[in-house]
Amino acid sequence: MGTASDADASGGTKTRAVVVDLYTGEIESDVVLPFKAAHVLPLHTGASHEHAEHAHDASAALLVDAAGSAAHVFPATSEARDAAYADRARISYYTVDQERNELRGYGLLPASLDKATGEAPASYRTTQTWSQRFPPEVGQIVGYAAKPADEIVHSWTRVLGDRSTLFKYLSPNVVFVATAPKDAPAGQSSVSAHLIDAATGRVLYRVRHADARGPVHAVVCENWVTYHYFNTKAGRYAMSVLEMFDDAEHRKGAATVSSLAPPPLRIMGQSYYVRPAATMMATTYSAQGVTGHQVLMGTATDQVVALDKRWLDPRRPTKPTKDDKEEGLIPYTEVLPVFPQSWVTTRHQVAKLQGIVTSPASLESTVLFVAHGLDFFFTRLHPSRSYDMLDEEFSYLLLVVTMVALAAGAFVTQGLAYKKDMEKRWR
Repeated sequence: MGTASDADASGGTKTRAVVVDLYTGEIESDVVLPFKAAHVLPLHTGASHEHAEHAHDASAALLVDAAGSAAHVFPATSEARDAAYADRARISYYTVDQERNELRGYGLLPASLDKATGEAPASYRTTQTWSQRFPPEVGQIVGYAAKPADEIVHSWTRVLGDRSTLFKYLSPNVVFVATAPKDAPAGQSSVSAHLIDAATGRVLYRVRHADARGPVHAVVCENWVTYHYFNTKAGRYAMSVLEMFDDAEHRKGAATVSSLAPPPLRIMGQSYYVRPAATMMATTYSAQGVTGHQVLMGTATDQVVALDKRWLDPRRPTKPTKDDKEEGLIPYTEVLPVFPQSWVTTRHQVAKLQGIVTSPASLESTVLFVAHGLDFFFTRLHPSRSYDMLDEEFSYLLLVVTMVALAAGAFVTQGLAYKKDMEKRWR
C-alpha cells in the first residue's frame, strides 16, 4: 500500500491511498481521502498471514491525520477494523521535532464496539503519551533511525564459542537518536547516541563520543544499531555499533517482554574508522531472516557500498581465543575494510542519489536492491552468498552422468550380490 499527500486548489490537503497486489501488479483500491496522512501504521490482518512467506506484507493501515488527533483505518473493511481494534492498546507512534529538539510519543484512546452492529470502529482518537526534550548541553538532534515495522527475526539468541547464550533484546520500539552541541568550539565537539523506547519514552542507553560531529546517519536492525559520523581529532569518518542483549536472569522462561517493564540490558559497543563519507544508510532483509545482514552506505560520490555485518560486531577481539575462533569472530582492526567487490553500484554512479530500498526475494539468500535519484540502479545482493541456488556455471551434464553411473553401479552391485548369495546357498 502506498500513500501520497497533496494540496488541493482550496489550500487544503488530501491523501491518495493506493493498494496494489505486489504479486500480480493489480490495483485493488485507489481512493482520495479528505485529510493529510502524517503517519502510516501497518495493520496485519488475517489475509496478510495466510502465507508465511509473505509476512512482510500489510494489507491495511492506520492513517494518522496531520491536522488533528485522529487515526483512520484504511481500507475500512471489517477485517481491517477488527485488526486495529485487537491491537489498539499496543499501537503507538512517535514524532521527531528538530526545531523544538524533542521526541513525542502517541497512542490510541480507548474505543468500544458499535452497540447496534457490534462492529469495530473505523477511526480512533490519538493522545500524546510522553515527550523527551534534549537540553542544550546535550545538543541538537542531528540524526535518528528506527526499526522497520515488518522486520523478521530468525533467531532471538546468540550462541557463543563457549556454548553460553546471549538473548537479543528485540523490542520493536527501539529508536536511535543522535545529538550534538550546536556551534561547539574547536576541540569540544561531541556526538551523543541515545537509545529510546518509543512506547514509553524511556532512555534505554546513552553514550557520548568526544571529538565528533554530525551529521549522523544510522540504521537499526534486530538488536543492533550502527551509525556514521565524523571524528574531528583523527580527521576521519567513523562508525560505531551497539548491540542490545536481555540481561534478565529469568529470560529463559519468559515468553514476552513489555516496554512497560523492560528487563536490564547489556549493551556492547565498538567503534571503527571507515573511508567513505556516508550520506544515507540502510540494511538488507531476507524473507525469513536466516541470511546475514549487510550495512549499505550511500556515499558522497553517489555510489553505494556494502559492509558485512560481521565486521560491525562489538565482540570482535584484539586477540582471539579458541572460543572466539570457534564462534567465527573476526579479529579487531580499527579500520573497516572496503574491498572492490564491496561497491554495490560497481563503477556506476546514481546521479543525485536520494534513497536506498531493499526487499526480500523468494530465495532466502537473495535480497533485491534499488538505489534511486535521477537514475535508478537495480541488482540482486547475496549477503551470505547464494547458498540455496546453483551457480550459473554448474555442470548439469556432469550431474546427469554421475546419477546414471550411480544407478548403473547400484544395479550391477545388486546383481553380483544376488549371484554370490545364490552360490553360497548351493554349497
